[in-house]
This record gives sequence, structure tokens and C-alpha cells, in this order.
Amino acid sequence: MTVDIECCGTPMSLIPARPQDAPFEYLMYCYECGHYEPWDVDEDPAIGCEATPQEDRS
Repeated sequence: MTVDIECCGTPMSLIPARPQDAPFEYLMYCYECGHYEPWDVDEDPAIGCEATPQEDRS
């Protein structure tokens, strides 16, 4: 999944965060240069709804 923030002229991708990146669950990552930033689902709830894995409650 991509986010609206760009790096190197392309949208950054959401990737799962590493344990040392806690409390963040996802990182915004640029595959062009390797730059990454923590991504907080609370900052963009519209994307967060799509990016956050949903539990199967059936």
C-alpha cells in the first residue's frame, strides 16, 4: 500500500515496523533510496482503515 507522501518522486510504501520502532506498527518506506519514517495510523485514519489488518471475528 502507498501513502500520499512522496520521496524520490514516487509515493512511499507502508511496511510493517520492526520491534525497535515501537510503538509504531508501520513505516513509510522509499524503495528508491531506502529512506523511512514512522507512520502513525492516528494521523491519517482514512488510510489506517485500509492498512490496519482486521481480525476475523466469524
